[in-house]
Amino acid sequence: MSSSDEIQIKVVASREVIGELEEEARRHPEDVKIVSTKAENAQTFQGIGLTEVASIMTLVSGAYLVTDLAVQLYKALRRSNRITVQTPTRSIVLTSRENLTEEEVKKALTSILEIYK
Repeated sequence: MSSSDEIQIKVVASREVIGELEEEARRHPEDVKIVSTKAENAQTFQGIGLTEVASIMTLVSGAYLVTDLAVQLYKALRRSNRITVQTPTRSIVLTSRENLTEEEVKKALTSILEIYK
């Protein structure tokens, strides 16, 4: 992955989801560089207090973002209510719902790349 192809992203989700993303990232060092991981306190998704979540900051290739990462996040949304994906210029929130498709997740992540074109 060349530095011109790198996109900095931060994913905020449950500790379990972040752990899985970290494991997967370590399997793809050519596409993902882990910058940091940490536990955080964040407002609950219902807005009624704080809950523990985790985050992973990475540099990823654009191709990895809309293929492998999209699939991982789609699968994670079956077990998690909400996942936030942030770049330096944009933030999207993926919310679990019964009829969510993998294609919708890919489209959302592709929208992040449009700022980099």
